[in-house]
Parts: sequence; structure tokens; C-alpha cells
Amino acid sequence: MTLKDDFYYKFKKIEKDLLITTHDFKRYANYCLPKNLVENVKNVLSFGIHNDTKFEDMLLRENKEINLHMYDPTPKTIEYLKTKNYPKNVSFYPVAYAKEKGKMNFYFDENHPELCFSLLPLWGDKSKHITVDTTNLVNIKKENNINYDIIKADIEGVWYDFCTEVLDNNINFKVLLIECEMRLLNPEKNLQEYVEIITRFKEKNFKTYLNRDRDKNISEILILK
Repeated sequence: MTLKDDFYYKFKKIEKDLLITTHDFKRYANYCLPKNLVENVKNVLSFGIHNDTKFEDMLLRENKEINLHMYDPTPKTIEYLKTKNYPKNVSFYPVAYAKEKGKMNFYFDENHPELCFSLLPLWGDKSKHITVDTTNLVNIKKENNINYDIIKADIEGVWYDFCTEVLDNNINFKVLLIECEMRLLNPEKNLQEYVEIITRFKEKNFKTYLNRDRDKNISEILILK
């Protein structure tokens, strides 16, 4: 159940002030995209699958020629994707996003290993971990030599690093969809980073939309070029 306190209402006010909250975009599972965009895109990059490819599958149904790259090292996702019969234009990498390419601890709640994993030890003493390979956007660009039209990132708390890399390196995209969790290890810092990131995108003349309203300490952002 969402904790609705002063922090929650402060965050929701900032979200409303910084994002465009109404649009007529088309919904693809949990995400929205401008109408007529998908049929014209070539490359899609998706971080964070977690046994749910409804978004990606809907894109492929609308445009079978999409070059789709998916990244997620969680064990259940790896097993889940083995059951999918994707065409050759779909690639999967059991790799997590991080600021740097390498190997890192990937944490989970020891009482609920079926739920999300994160590079952050969000569960305190209950945090257990596996070791996974990591990569970042600059390395993916070098390895694949692709400009991605749609980038989706559901990466459990590492949104600030992801957006900072996009901004610092002028990563090209048409739409960026990213989930920003506010109440992590340092909620007030999360809130400051949230304002910083959205402000930087707006200063670069991107439009920042609310993908969908969540009754949680989470903001789903749609950033449109």
C-alpha cells in the first residue's frame, strides 16, 4: 500500500508541475507512444523485462520489421524468454544497465526472489545478490552501431544514472520511456535528482509527459524529441 505522507504529496505536486499530464497517445500495455510512431521506427532498446513482454510484443505486432534489443539478467526473465519464439530481428542480452560496463551485484529480497532485482540493496539486511554482467548506453552504441528510436528503461532505481548518461552523451532517440522511483535509499536526494533530470531535458527542448498516473512514489516519464 502506498505511503501517503508529506513526501508523497510534495512529489506528486512536483510531478504535476514538471510534466505534461494530458495527451492523446496510443497505449501499448503499460506505456504510451505517439500515434503512427511505431509503424515508422526501426530500432527499439528495452531495459527491464521481468517476465513481461506485452509492451515489446505489441510493438512487434504493429511493426514486424522492428530491430528489438532487450536487456535483463534476472534468472526468471532468462528462462521466460527461452519460451518465446522471436524472429531474427529480436535480440536478448542477459545483461543489466549500469553506469559502467563490467560485473556488479544484482540485489533481490531474500523473502521474495520472484519480484524485482536492482543494482541497489533496497531491502537492507534482507538484500541478497547474484553477480551479473553490466553495460551502458555508450557501449551499446559502440557495439551495435545503432541509433534507437524508442528506448524503454524499467531498471529499478538506476534511472538517474541512465538519464544522466543520455543527457551527457547526447544519446539520440525519438521517445524515451523511463520509470523513476522516488522512495529509495535517500528519498529527498531522489526528489532533487528527479527535478534536475526533467529540468535538463526541458532545457534541451524535449517535451516531458506523464506516461500514466501512478498512486505510488513512482513517476513514469515519456520524453519526446
